[in-house]
Amino acid sequence: MQNKFSYLKKIPKNPNDKSKIIIMLHWVRSNADNMFKLSEYFENDYVFSLNWLYDFWANSYAWYNMTYVDWRIPVYNWVEVEIWYKYILDFIEYLKKEYDFWDREIYLLWFSQWSNMSYYLYGKSPELISWIIALSGRLLKETAALNINKELYNNKKVFIWHGTSDDIIPISVVADLEKYVNKSGVSPVIKIYENMPHTIIKGEMRDVVEFLG
Repeated sequence: MQNKFSYLKKIPKNPNDKSKIIIMLHWVRSNADNMFKLSEYFENDYVFSLNWLYDFWANSYAWYNMTYVDWRIPVYNWVEVEIWYKYILDFIEYLKKEYDFWDREIYLLWFSQWSNMSYYLYGKSPELISWIIALSGRLLKETAALNINKELYNNKKVFIWHGTSDDIIPISVVADLEKYVNKSGVSPVIKIYENMPHTIIKGEMRDVVEFLG
């Protein structure tokens, strides 16, 4: 399977059956290195942090082009979203072949714009992933419209985090996110962080580590 991404990787020194395979994806105008710094929290896990293909400027990327009617209403090209969807499916298949992960579970740790898309992958291709950790994301209308088959979500888990002071994606979106995940028969773990803006903090990462177990 062809891989279109550049990525950073961390291979555990002493892997075992409990070592998780974590795919990290960054936010708009960022890059793989920013998320890869979080790999220190996952000492005995496999971590892969990806760069997307849509360039803003040198070493700065996005996942799909997006503007706003106002700060609450995103405008985007769904064709671009479907393109990333195919590419990320190809990447997962590439990982399985390249690192012999055929029988292993995949975990998604995605922030902001890509967190939006973790919900789409969760609804569209649940057979490919185990748990999602969705950091400061929102539900796109095409994702909300997906038909969910509860039978495909046994043993899935979802961690949703958001800050009350997020000025990029308002805290009000969490209610819709919870409703969407509940459609799959899964009750998400939801963490709301007081006075936290659109960012990642150490307290959140400690909660993520605890969630993954």
